[in-house]
Amino acid sequence: MKKSVIFGTTAVILVLGSSLGGGYIYLQHQLHNRLDAGIKMLEQSFPGSSIVYDRSVTNVFTRSAILEKVKIKGQSGQLYTMDKLNIKSGSRNGLMSATIDNFETKIDSDLMMNNGQIHVDHIDLNNFVPRKDLLDIDASGKIKSVYFSKAKFDLLNLKNITMKLSSGSEKIAIAQYQIKNYGLDRKSDQTLNDFRYYDKVNNRDNYFNIQSLQIKDLSFAKFFQNIENGKTFEFASDEPKLFHIKNVELKIDAARYQLGNMQISTEKDGKNRLFRGNKFDNLQLQTDSDPRLYALKQYGYDQLNLFGNLSAQYHYDLQEWNLEPFQIGAKNIGNVKINARVKGPEKPSANNEMAMINDYKIVSFTMHFRDDGLIQHLADLKSREKNESVDQIKQEWIEDLQKPDRDFPELSKQAGNAVIDVIHHPDHELTIEVNPDKPYSFLDLTSYNASQIIDHLNIKVHSDSKH
Repeated sequence: MKKSVIFGTTAVILVLGSSLGGGYIYLQHQLHNRLDAGIKMLEQSFPGSSIVYDRSVTNVFTRSAILEKVKIKGQSGQLYTMDKLNIKSGSRNGLMSATIDNFETKIDSDLMMNNGQIHVDHIDLNNFVPRKDLLDIDASGKIKSVYFSKAKFDLLNLKNITMKLSSGSEKIAIAQYQIKNYGLDRKSDQTLNDFRYYDKVNNRDNYFNIQSLQIKDLSFAKFFQNIENGKTFEFASDEPKLFHIKNVELKIDAARYQLGNMQISTEKDGKNRLFRGNKFDNLQLQTDSDPRLYALKQYGYDQLNLFGNLSAQYHYDLQEWNLEPFQIGAKNIGNVKINARVKGPEKPSANNEMAMINDYKIVSFTMHFRDDGLIQHLADLKSREKNESVDQIKQEWIEDLQKPDRDFPELSKQAGNAVIDVIHHPDHELTIEVNPDKPYSFLDLTSYNASQIIDHLNIKVHSDSKH
């Protein structure tokens, strides 16, 4: 479904509300006439459109207008209906609130929403303030353009949204969608509760469910501004302070994916540092549903259960990234923890394809691997395959590891001894350390052979009992 359909639907509701509410503010004693005048202006501005309603009630004391059984026909034939539209003005500065009951639209012109339907049980709009340039009105009094980004409101709350898409089998249900603190000079918070998508393809049930989604401190109005300027796929340059998604389920044909929890955060402190964090848990992937995971399937892993804490801090004064903690793991396999320092800009140059390998230089790098059943699992698998005992399999591995590599004898000896220690003591960590004699970019290292790279980076491998 095109985003423009949803955005356009929302814009129609808000523009209608601002026109009706604005007319009420200016002339209390001619409220009903202003109501009709606002509707006529919209109809004249968009030829082929129409707005009708069965009954209206206006109240000059409460500064409110109620329209019942409202029908709005768009230029392209879209029909929007509402059981009740209640608009209340709080003051003469354009401040307005509105509620809508049983909003519904059937789309006949959009390719993906052809014969589709959207229904919303209830909509709340609080403290809506339209800027003067929200509507671009020409000399004849007709609206040329509507700029939704130039509106401002404290709350837009939609309850019980259902959508039926053109295929007939595709359905979307959302218990609640909410935007707080919307405006070009504001940071918005968004909440999505109980999102459910369902489709039946080739007699197979496909679905995508989200229990909850929260986005905090995002300039959402800038997103709409980009759309109005023709940059449909270009998002606002700033990032939300927090992105939190909980209990995600995805099924496509026979493939199933699950995510328990993911939180992405971005924050700056008073010491000129940027903090980024990405935590997730219970990410379940089936190995037979992704070609990239087939190798794990061959080793007897039918499913991966991943978790991670991928944190990083950027020091603007030092122009340096510090990755700590940076950890990812898989249950019953193991986990990897990385501590690293990397010189470079906060973001790579968008105009330089070589930026990633040229601008970023390794200052230090340490990786720890902690076994969580991988070694024993592989030994058991090999034991059954070769009809040998697990101890025999491990002894064969040890003998192979004791043979030094002729090109890198010292490093291979270190690595072999470390792995042998982990085989004997699965609770020990395997550690790889990189301490360069100076910061190197990947481009710098291309001028050296493998042996020189090991020397310049001062690579060491060892094991220890630290946890």
